[in-house]
Amino acid sequence: MRVDRPVALLIAIACASSAAAADSVDPVLVKDLEVAPRANLTLDDDTLRVHPKAMLGVGFNSNIFAEVDGQENDDIYVRGLVGLVADWRLNPHQKLTINGELEVLNYLDSDNEEGNLVGGLLTGDLRLYQTGADVRLHGGYARFDDPLIQSGERILRQNIDGSATVLLQGTTVRTVLEVGASATDYLDDGIDFSEESRDNTNYRAVGRVGWTSARDTFYYALLGVDFNDYWENIQYNDSLGLTAGVGAQVRLGVRSVLTAEGGVTYRMYDDNYAGVAAYDDEDVYAPYVSVAARWPWESGSQVGLKLFSRIDESLTSNAAWIYGLQLDGRYRLLAHSALIGAVAGYHSEDSGQGSGIPAEERDTIEAMLGVEHEITKGFVGRLKGTYTDSTAELSNDFTRYIVALDLAVAY
Repeated sequence: MRVDRPVALLIAIACASSAAAADSVDPVLVKDLEVAPRANLTLDDDTLRVHPKAMLGVGFNSNIFAEVDGQENDDIYVRGLVGLVADWRLNPHQKLTINGELEVLNYLDSDNEEGNLVGGLLTGDLRLYQTGADVRLHGGYARFDDPLIQSGERILRQNIDGSATVLLQGTTVRTVLEVGASATDYLDDGIDFSEESRDNTNYRAVGRVGWTSARDTFYYALLGVDFNDYWENIQYNDSLGLTAGVGAQVRLGVRSVLTAEGGVTYRMYDDNYAGVAAYDDEDVYAPYVSVAARWPWESGSQVGLKLFSRIDESLTSNAAWIYGLQLDGRYRLLAHSALIGAVAGYHSEDSGQGSGIPAEERDTIEAMLGVEHEITKGFVGRLKGTYTDSTAELSNDFTRYIVALDLAVAY
């Protein structure tokens, strides 16, 4: 199941203090670029803080549709984004954050219009906190075409999700409980599925209970359950997943925190994939791992590590075991400039295969290198290049590089 998704939230809840939450001014996230806002637009006796934001960008994609070498569609694209972040302090112990973005991306060649995007997001996060208790409620909508991890295809889809997370802190015992649901509606067909067959809703609940010896130290056991419900059972099977394991959150130094979880996931499907006994994947096991660490060794410079192993819903069988790692970093060159980079690799492996054919597997390597520069407060430019190389046992092999220049503002 997807119990690795709340790990970042777990870190934020465990480390946050109500005083810091009340007074700090966080960078504004414009798409995926952090911008220190130029000012604070405040209303209602400074309890409402508003930050308009926008982005303009141009780039080149060498393989828009993840096609095999020699059959790629490449093109130049332009992108525009507008949005707004609003933080409303309802009282000293309650805070509401609203974040909205509208994004448009168009390729110049009309032959590539299937790669165009009109998307964005709208989220609402309510935090209620007092001594010994921290409650967070989340609701959101997103429309996007991020590449599928198993095929590299950019499939347009929309998602509605909601969750509630409760942290209870005793003298030495901490309990973190999360329940949520996420509905995904695919708006385009893929190579291996139709849009109707892939639509689904996932319901989940996760509990973490353990011992704390300091604010940033937490040793715990975890137990999670989720149910995946396909709206039309015309290709894929509904399933129930259970995950059990242990975890730890520890401070490695003055500036660095490590969170690590490990265990096992067991999924039970209604039937073998497509009802074919040869797949033999009605029951699936896989190790569960989620490790995250970040070390900001100086102001403006940091390095991060992520390691994961999980079960996803496969495109060509019941399940896919996916594991990999990512290393990213930011190195301050000057007071207002920084070099950014990342490298990642992951492997996906189907839970079964048909008679006489091998199981689908895919290995993917990604690398990114770029530079960011704060032109003036609230105005940031970024130039970056991303390279992807992906090979599969049965499906298409592909390579892709994207060069992008983005200018983002936040007021």
